[in-house]
Amino acid sequence: MLLHYLAFYLFPKDHSGSAEFRKFRRQLFHSSLEHILSSLRPHMTSPHITLCPDGHYRRVIYGLGPYIADYPEQALLTCIVQNWCPRCTAPPDNLDSNSGRRSHKHTDTLSEGCTLKELWDDYGIVADLRPFTASFPQADIHELISPDLLHQLIKGTFKDHLVEWVFEYLDLTYPKKESEERKADIDRCIATTTPYPGLQNFHEGRLTPDTSLPSRNSSPKLPHLIPLPRHSRRARRSVRSFATSHPYIFTSSHLRIFGLMKIFLPAIVGHVPLEMVRAIHDFLEFCYLARCDVIDEDTLAKMDSILKDFHRHREIFWTTGVRPDGFSLPRQHSMVHYRHLIQQFGAPNGLCSSITESKHIKAVKRPWRRSSKHNALGQMLLTNQRLDKLATYRANQPPPPPPLPSDDPDDAEEGPSDEPYSQGDVKLSKKAAPGVPRALPDLAKYINQPALPLLIRQFLYNQYNPDSPNLLKISVYFSTHLPAPHSLPQVTCQA
Repeated sequence: MLLHYLAFYLFPKDHSGSAEFRKFRRQLFHSSLEHILSSLRPHMTSPHITLCPDGHYRRVIYGLGPYIADYPEQALLTCIVQNWCPRCTAPPDNLDSNSGRRSHKHTDTLSEGCTLKELWDDYGIVADLRPFTASFPQADIHELISPDLLHQLIKGTFKDHLVEWVFEYLDLTYPKKESEERKADIDRCIATTTPYPGLQNFHEGRLTPDTSLPSRNSSPKLPHLIPLPRHSRRARRSVRSFATSHPYIFTSSHLRIFGLMKIFLPAIVGHVPLEMVRAIHDFLEFCYLARCDVIDEDTLAKMDSILKDFHRHREIFWTTGVRPDGFSLPRQHSMVHYRHLIQQFGAPNGLCSSITESKHIKAVKRPWRRSSKHNALGQMLLTNQRLDKLATYRANQPPPPPPLPSDDPDDAEEGPSDEPYSQGDVKLSKKAAPGVPRALPDLAKYINQPALPLLIRQFLYNQYNPDSPNLLKISVYFSTHLPAPHSLPQVTCQA
């Protein structure tokens, strides 16, 4: 639900560089949030008689819940200096050290005996700002900061850190020509990934400057493996359907990053040290566990063990010279707090910042596109008001009546279908690719699969004898040196 638009006006650019203006703008943000939520303040200590959705009245005590934000906004909310942790007092040059927790009481105590400069340099506190939660009882912004899978793990640690470090290792270890060849081989492995349900296919994986996936902390000169898939109309509909059912990844760039996570690990095997592969494996395992909808104590214990392994294996990036300054990175350090945050707020899958970004698309971007682009704010508010009324109208409609029973006896039949069952879908190219052999032995040699005739015989035997107790096992070993993917048929397995 859209509560309010924050009041930010365009000021002359000659004031944008002054420290007083930056302080005013940040304090205006906190004051706006405090004003928006001020109606809840009296009922955080005394109960309020509230009509609940079930039609009963209850005495309710209100409170502030978790705040979903990326790291720059977390630093703004908690009034800390950049590169410090918003939840603990660890120094920025050693974030993973043992330290205490931040709180309003801790900040007030330090403010009584330290100057503003000492608070900034020694404790990372911007003491001349007042957080909006300071005026609410039983509310502390340092405890309300929630985990963020999208910016901390998927885009932060994986895309901005690990993927960059792998390519930087190749640049530091090998000559330029060999480094480019290894990058091209990794790119080729990802481009020739076998189509399979749940995996994204990158038909035009390529090494390009990082322009499609912007980042605040990544260097634009560093080459990335940025897959640029070409989707058909049906594929685009499938992507939109997938994004709708998975609110934590809803844009094409997020889908590409998440799809790359699934196939990046086997693509780099043989090009980087084993310890580096293990470090990325540990991180991916931690990420998959954090994305579970249900997390119990056994899962938390496993996450702690995997996090220790990740911290031990990532030292390879320091010994090889990729990270000479260490690993004091706020987004990687946030993984240390995931156990406590999950115990406080539940599974991080329901607290990802992409949820608020998707609401931003619904409440701002789409109404903007529908407006005339001239004095659009009033038009956008009217659009949101009408959409809310339509949603309320649909919610209050009675459910449709159940369908009448049919007299057709065929409709009552149940059981397995007699239609032939297909386990695969083969899509052949519309035109014959030039230079590709048509004879089976020559084709097997062309695609580096000498056992192709035997595999075809095994496949045909299994298709014609599905009830046979001696079904043959088909094993396919893919080579990293395959021809261009557009010259081969695409095979899609279906359950």
